[in-house]
Amino acid sequence: APPSRDGRPATVHHVLPPSDGGRSDEPSAGSDPSTVKRHFRRRLDSARADSALGGGPDRIRRQHARGSLTARERLGLLFDGDTFREVD
Repeated sequence: APPSRDGRPATVHHVLPPSDGGRSDEPSAGSDPSTVKRHFRRRLDSARADSALGGGPDRIRRQHARGSLTARERLGLLFDGDTFREVD
C-alpha cells in the first residue's frame, strides 16, 4: 500500500474480513471480473446473514424468554417492508 500523507504505511480497510486463507473456490488475481463479483456477492450475503443474528441464537432466545423483541424485530414492526435499508 502507498504511504499515507504523514509518510507512514497506509492502513488497508477491507469491506469484508479475509476469507479462510486460500480456499479453492476463491477467484485468483487474474480472474474474470464477473467471477470476482459473484464471489464477493456470496461473501457479502454470508456476512449480512451473520450480522442479522445480532448476538447469536442464544441471546435472541434469552430476549424472547424475557418477553422482549430484538432491535431488528422492533424495527421490522416500526417500518414498512421496503422503507428501511440497513447500511454498514
